[in-house]
Amino acid sequence: MTETSTTTTTTTVAPATTSAPATTSAPATTAASAMTTTVAPATTVAATTTTVANVFAAAKPGITVTDTKVYTTAPVEVAASSAINVLTPAQAKVMDIETKTPSVCLPNDDELVFIDQGRCIAEVVNAKTRAVLRVLKTTVVEDDISEVKVGNAIVTLAPIYFDAMSATLDAKATSRLRSLKARISAAGSVLLIGHSGTLNGNSPANVAISRDRAVATLNALRSIGAQGPFAVSGVGALDPASTGKTETDQAKNRRVVIALIP
Repeated sequence: MTETSTTTTTTTVAPATTSAPATTSAPATTAASAMTTTVAPATTVAATTTTVANVFAAAKPGITVTDTKVYTTAPVEVAASSAINVLTPAQAKVMDIETKTPSVCLPNDDELVFIDQGRCIAEVVNAKTRAVLRVLKTTVVEDDISEVKVGNAIVTLAPIYFDAMSATLDAKATSRLRSLKARISAAGSVLLIGHSGTLNGNSPANVAISRDRAVATLNALRSIGAQGPFAVSGVGALDPASTGKTETDQAKNRRVVIALIP
């Protein structure tokens, strides 16, 4: 979601106390005369309103880090088009993240990236033995990150498209990458997600061509001097843009999506 909202917090400051002016005695007359004391009314201090910006709403997707927490247990809910840190830099050297639901969430070095709504299941594994160290489960919802207040907002660029059974970028795709170079380089990291057509289901060939497309996009970005770090993933036919069977429909599926992560 691209729409963001801003919330404010109102703080009311209690009125300050005001000392009364010195008392004024009436002139003495007789012993029976009463002494009169006049007290001025207390002044009132106006309430002060302080507006605090919602840092999640004010963040620039794909650039601004709003959540630095490393999650050992996944939140109950997260927003689509967001990411959370699940490994420390030291852990990322000896551990990997593996997704069990690649159409919903994908690993990106020390982060778990949420690309679509649904149930996300991922595992943190030992990089050498592949032993499962912990399991991460969360529900990815449609709500904006400024409402969920968890993770960092990512931005997903319009896809790069490919011909059938091809992992070669055409001149139009290369030109578009050049126009996006500065924006891509400004992100903290970049995840390239390759996709395939769906006519043969999620076959090994479709998974392979989807990854080849992501790698080809990575090589093209490096050749024009775009700055990473980069990660690639091939999800085959698991997350189609269209379920139709015509060539027009399938052409929408043969793509690489570029996700910019803070």
